[in-house]
Amino acid sequence: SGVRPSKVSGSSAGALAAAAYASGLEGNDLKSFILDPRLQGAFHEWSAVFRAVAVLICYRGSGLLTGKKVIKHLEKMLPVGRIEDCNKAELSIGVTSLTNNGKRLVVEGDLAAYVVASCAITPIIKAQNIAGEYLIDGGFTDEAPFEHWVDDAGVDTILVHRIIPDVNQVKPKVRWSNYLSAWIDAHEMTADELMDRRVEKARSMGKKVVVHDTMVTPPKMMVSRRQALENYNAGYAQWTDLQ
Repeated sequence: SGVRPSKVSGSSAGALAAAAYASGLEGNDLKSFILDPRLQGAFHEWSAVFRAVAVLICYRGSGLLTGKKVIKHLEKMLPVGRIEDCNKAELSIGVTSLTNNGKRLVVEGDLAAYVVASCAITPIIKAQNIAGEYLIDGGFTDEAPFEHWVDDAGVDTILVHRIIPDVNQVKPKVRWSNYLSAWIDAHEMTADELMDRRVEKARSMGKKVVVHDTMVTPPKMMVSRRQALENYNAGYAQWTDLQ
């Protein structure tokens, strides 16, 4: 019963959630996967300390983390190993290609590797080299990829779920006091403008588009387990509203 997406797509953290669902995880299994401390631990690399200075002064390297630990963890935990083998729903993963200067949707290939590529937000996670193509966070160019369904006759309703940092939780005096908060603001303004245009285009083509925004605590460099649970519950509440 309820809403059962037959096709799912995502960028960045959305790629992780979409991959988990499409590969067969749902309910408590999906929740356990997302909140697993081992997943968060996979984003910790001691070697990042030695890369920090070179990366942050733009001398060498595009990210503090290689992403290798995350790939290994996902290979163990996801039910399938390749995107095209997902049988719960048809999956597409949004990435930004530095090699080809544009956004791209990936519909086949190594599931874990492409999920990490879609989450590779520099300077945290370095650009991922997959088959000679350098890829970074898909959210840079398309935070919620759905335009490929506009011309799909088999799709009549598109559900868009966005995670929005709640700026009201940040004190004005420190709002732009560091590069991260300023970067987040600039990205959100650009993403909002692009989203409005894409939704308008889809609706003009006869698609029903429902956009749900989940407000969450603005992220810091690391997300605590408590904050992760709060964010999950906020997103779950949005989902249950659709049932």
